[in-house]
Amino acid sequence: MGATLTGQIVAETYEALLKVTDNGVITGTKKRITDGFGNDSPLLLSSTDVQIDGNLLLSGTTSQYVRGDGSFATFTSGGLTSVGLTLGSAGTDAGVSGSPLTSNGSITLNLPSASATNRGLLTSTDWSTFNSKQGALTLTTTGSSGASTLVSSTLNIPTYTLTGLGGVPTSRTLTINGTAYDLSADRSWTISGTGLTSVGISMPSAFSVSGSPLTSDGTITITGAGLASQYIRGDGTLANFPTTGGGGSSVSYYMNGSVSQGTILGNAYYEFNKTPIVGAGTDFTINTNGYITQFITDANDPALLEIPGGNWNFEMYFSASSGGGTPSFYVELYKYDGTSFTLIASNSTTPEGITGGTAIDLYTTALAVPQTTLTLTDRLAIRVYVTHSGRTITLHTENSHLCQVITTFSTGITALNSLTKQVQYLAVGTSGTDFAISSATDTHTFNLPTASGTNRGALSSTDWTTFNNKVSTTRTISTTSPLSGGGDLSANRTLSISQATTSTNGYLSSTDWNTFNGKENALTFSSPLSRSTNTISIPAATTSVNGYLTSTDWTTFNNKQATITGGATTITTSNLTVSRALVSDGSGKVAVATTTATEIGYVNGVTSAIQTQIDAKADKTTTFNIQTGTSYTLVLTDAGKIIEMQNGGANIVYIPLNSTSAFPIGTEIQVLQFGAGQTTITPVSGVTTKSKSNQVKIGNQYTGVTLVKRGTNDWYIIGNLTA
Repeated sequence: MGATLTGQIVAETYEALLKVTDNGVITGTKKRITDGFGNDSPLLLSSTDVQIDGNLLLSGTTSQYVRGDGSFATFTSGGLTSVGLTLGSAGTDAGVSGSPLTSNGSITLNLPSASATNRGLLTSTDWSTFNSKQGALTLTTTGSSGASTLVSSTLNIPTYTLTGLGGVPTSRTLTINGTAYDLSADRSWTISGTGLTSVGISMPSAFSVSGSPLTSDGTITITGAGLASQYIRGDGTLANFPTTGGGGSSVSYYMNGSVSQGTILGNAYYEFNKTPIVGAGTDFTINTNGYITQFITDANDPALLEIPGGNWNFEMYFSASSGGGTPSFYVELYKYDGTSFTLIASNSTTPEGITGGTAIDLYTTALAVPQTTLTLTDRLAIRVYVTHSGRTITLHTENSHLCQVITTFSTGITALNSLTKQVQYLAVGTSGTDFAISSATDTHTFNLPTASGTNRGALSSTDWTTFNNKVSTTRTISTTSPLSGGGDLSANRTLSISQATTSTNGYLSSTDWNTFNGKENALTFSSPLSRSTNTISIPAATTSVNGYLTSTDWTTFNNKQATITGGATTITTSNLTVSRALVSDGSGKVAVATTTATEIGYVNGVTSAIQTQIDAKADKTTTFNIQTGTSYTLVLTDAGKIIEMQNGGANIVYIPLNSTSAFPIGTEIQVLQFGAGQTTITPVSGVTTKSKSNQVKIGNQYTGVTLVKRGTNDWYIIGNLTA
């Protein structure tokens, strides 16, 4: 352009004077421009700036536009050529999607239908519904009787009066202290000042009362008379919490929520103890379905070998964040052996409803607990599961909300004469020779034998009758020589007897006894000796008579063969020494050995070298049989060996039938669990085993059991076993 405009042009008023030549070219133009402040000034344009061709044109082209600085620029290709607008109903409030556009496309204006959650257009259906609702009401109170009325949007409720309602019938009467008054006129009464002059209060022994009685305005103060460690019975008396020194009542445990027992297998546990902690109270909350908390006893508690079967009664305090719904809870009882938890009982099928809403209420539930075997180191754990029903559930413990569990354990004697059964019996017997108590299983038998010459015991009725029929004091004891001292039994009597002498009958003194005892006993004779009157004789020995050896026979016998000292072709009985073996001496001659026939008999039946047999019986080093599979069946060569199971998963050792592997009775085989996988000892069909509580699983890694064959198809399993 030939000239540049400056300043802000707010409004323009064109007034032009044109000078046109003959050829239609503008030679001069005066344009008056008025600005926004009322000022105007002329601007001269040359003929090179504007031409007239039916319109007033600038000196550019149709594909150009004027920039803000007054210069020309050409439109670029590829810009927006088509933009669409659409309506939508997405979202929960008015919104625009698809903006800004950088290419041809559509911009969507979303306006959802109005609802309880959406801000948007009111549908025709909702319009009809809202339009049909009651309009704003105008309340009036016209009249004093009659029914209330609703006409259009006006609600009239009369201002009711006794008169308007017909008044009180005068036929009615009011009776005070037995006197009747009709209501035909106004009535009034005066209460004299001769009533109560003082008010007092009395409380059970568990409370202390001060400021009572009141004779004027004041305060009566009631305070507890006991200790924080006590509780109040239903009859208003104080009592101490149960301890472990009772006389056979049930043991109570308490959920002490302020005492942490640490984290066990990923869960936080709190103390489950016989002694309650009052404290300031500890609460547990949950707003989802799950375990709200769990409790466990201290180490070595309860230190018993059995849980008696029966109901465990739980007393617990719960509250909810709001009323309604169907929140509930149930409890589970576990035993913990230091490695894993074993479920003992659960009442999940009969949960207890939490129905008190926001109030903290006491809830009770019973858990049926079976008779359960324990070890002395087992601990007991309680887990509480809550179904929250859309509410936050709180379990309250300690302080005034002691959560108590009454168990089947006894607080009294845990063992009576070494018996530990929860229920024990007394019986009477007569065995033995003296009073004694025999205790077995669950029965204590008091054995009181019948008294006799050998028994110290109860006097039988028969003996009582016998003794009762003994001699009375009126009887008399008569004595004859050598006895003296007799008489009636009205006084003590001493019977005596004199010492015997050559002239006196009596007792034999010890001196005389020794003298007589020292004399020769009467002689007896056996063949060949014989006695006739005062003569002892013996006959000469013959082939048929035992007797003495005559000199003739002596000479005969003396001339017979002497003891064999060398080889001989004939050996007779007289040549041998009784009960001796014959051997060949160093010269090859027959001789009598020092070995006796009895000693020779010791090797009777020997079929192999004795030393070799002895060596075979010597102790040997135990051999390992390493197994890495998931199962293994014992074979005969495993006798006396150690079977080591090294599999990382569960594995089984099978005991075969005797018909398959005939192990000798008494065979011992050790089985060790080397791997992490638990090893189970399993007898094949037809084989029986005996073990503690019929347990057949090895309890821990690097421990084991010993298998001992006790019968044809009968084995013991001894060692570290678990269920």
